[in-house]
Amino acid sequence: MLCDDQLKERIRRNLALFDLRRVDPGVHRVAAVAVAIVEEGKGARLEGVTAPDRWSRDAALLLTRRALGLRNHPNQLSESCTVIP
Repeated sequence: MLCDDQLKERIRRNLALFDLRRVDPGVHRVAAVAVAIVEEGKGARLEGVTAPDRWSRDAALLLTRRALGLRNHPNQLSESCTVIP
């Protein structure tokens, strides 16, 4: 599946099927989650993950690893932030 305008529109249509729900956080801090979908490019460059032979326009989910020195959830994978205009 290519990372293109057709995919972006498909994501928009699918997200529109869900109701937006707001919840009072109470004593908890407010947090946000964003999903970044990017071109696979040269791949993840991780051991055990096959990389494409050349630049790939296929869609890929961008994950980032949290720093080891963070107090909460160190070294965990997390979603990056992006905006779909």
